Amino acid sequence: MDLTQQSYDRIAKDWYQDNLTNENWWQVGIDFFVDCLSEGAAVLDIGCGCGEKTKYLSDRDFRVTGVDYSEGMLAEARRQYSNLKFLHLDFRQAEILGREFDGIFSLAAFLHLPKKETPETIKSLTKNECAPRSKLTRYLVD
Repeated sequence: MDLTQQSYDRIAKDWYQDNLTNENWWQVGIDFFVDCLSEGAAVLDIGCGCGEKTKYLSDRDFRVTGVDYSEGMLAEARRQYSNLKFLHLDFRQAEILGREFDGIFSLAAFLHLPKKETPETIKSLTKNECAPRSKLTRYLVD
């Protein structure tokens, strides 16, 4: 994923600006996810990018932690939403967070994994201490 990380680092500022001017095309999927959660739930936002979906979830009173592999994207997220929690992390090692989440949201992060790693990664995220009882909603837009 290093090439992916470098690419996102390079486009981070432009990505954020482009998404400000576009409609929130991801909102339908995230609203479906929100409807599955209890009020105040702890949510892990995998591949949070510039943080716009992390903020959307936070604005709905969820306790959100955004994780991304790109420091460039995270720098933009932290600049825009300094009150939110963002961590530099390869989501395949999310168990190092050492806490449970009630839900895991991901938009277009799993597509960067080799296909053979996807089932095991999903199983790991939902079975281990990271989110053993979570409702995993995976919403991918290619």
